[in-house]
Amino acid sequence: MGPPRPSRNVWPPRCWTASPMLAHLNVAQKRAVIRALAAEDYMLVQGFPGTGKSTTLATMVRVLLQLGRSILITAYTNTALDSLLLKLHKLGIDFMRVGRSDRVHPDLAGHTDQARTCQVSTVEELTELYASQRVVAATCLGLNHSIFSRRTFDVCIVDEAAQVLQVTALGPLFMCSTFVLVGDDKQLPPVVRSESAVLHGMTETLFERLCRPEVTITLTEQYRMNGPIMALANLLTYNNQLTCGTPQLEKATLDLPHYQRLVEKGAVAPWLQRVVAPTLEEAVVLVDTAGAGGEARVGGSSLVNHWEARLVIVVVRTLLKAGLSGSDMGIITPYRGQVKLVRKLLAKELKEEDVGKRVEVNTVDQYQGRDKMAIICSFVRCGKSNDKPAGILTDRRRLNVALTRAKRKLILIGDQVTLTRYTSFSCLMKVLAPHQVYCLTPGTDGFQWEEEEEEECQDTEATELEK
Repeated sequence: MGPPRPSRNVWPPRCWTASPMLAHLNVAQKRAVIRALAAEDYMLVQGFPGTGKSTTLATMVRVLLQLGRSILITAYTNTALDSLLLKLHKLGIDFMRVGRSDRVHPDLAGHTDQARTCQVSTVEELTELYASQRVVAATCLGLNHSIFSRRTFDVCIVDEAAQVLQVTALGPLFMCSTFVLVGDDKQLPPVVRSESAVLHGMTETLFERLCRPEVTITLTEQYRMNGPIMALANLLTYNNQLTCGTPQLEKATLDLPHYQRLVEKGAVAPWLQRVVAPTLEEAVVLVDTAGAGGEARVGGSSLVNHWEARLVIVVVRTLLKAGLSGSDMGIITPYRGQVKLVRKLLAKELKEEDVGKRVEVNTVDQYQGRDKMAIICSFVRCGKSNDKPAGILTDRRRLNVALTRAKRKLILIGDQVTLTRYTSFSCLMKVLAPHQVYCLTPGTDGFQWEEEEEEECQDTEATELEK
């Protein structure tokens, strides 16, 4: 595909009526919207983590509607699609969401095609209804609906386009005159399970193929991470392109209203004080478990590390006591077995506080496009688990996603010796300052595995192995 053809009249007179809608955007976000209006065929928006991509797209939709354009919005996953649609819903923008009702966010139930067509009794009414929808949304694989055989659109917006295979992305593009691809090729790639297909280049997306400076607006001003977390992302991935949206954000810390009182009462062990401290200097901390005596084992088709899972529970409980809401923290781990184990322990250990369900535990893939005030990452693998392939840990883009979900506090738990065998983690260890790494050792700073805890670890690991 050749370079795009920009409109000769980049900002036609009728666009001035929409200019007040851009007032809340930063310079790059405004440029993205204007470029989309001016494009004759296509343009790209590269949105780095926390740079307000959804806000930009919601404004883009508002302006396009103001100018009388019809819009098709699509993404590969229901989660990514609904994330953008929730923004439109809050802005009062009308749209039709095509897809199975059980896979649509509950707040969007009134926008589904089932809800819109329940009162329709004739083919003529149905045809008129479909033709009148100026904004229609569906996943890339949900375009077999009859509405798409009856009409085309002026503009197609493909969100999270860096996750969509080329063959999948082409479907919606045939239904429009102009398309906008939005994504970040430094985050999660498409899932291709065939090694042969990977070798033959199937993982290359249309976004990567078309991403060139002359066709792309890059959003670099972020509003999510404080300075230390952003610095980590810059050093590992973004070559210092990311900047903080405000000076206040750069210095923002985790709000733990009860932390100091707990410390003064001696209710928090010295090692835990360092790990959960709500200071800017400790906004990023690695808990190195290499000397803690833990062990990872194969549980079913995945890896589990009960020792790390127990550490996660201890950290979560301490953050809760210090005043952080369960809904403000998230736990990320690369292995589904560990996700299952941590969820089980949360439900058991935190039952009385009724927060087990509010603390979200998921894999990296499920956290794309999401964020939390505090993120705890359990990397699972240690020196005794080298018999299991480590493909997940070798993917630098997945590590990037995991690190950039946190707003104020990022706690990494893993075996430093083992993790540094992988290139992406080796780079991570090099950029962490000495004060950001805490080597966990039994008998030091009040850390000690209890005997009953060790027995429970062994019993649970045995149970996992039997599954």
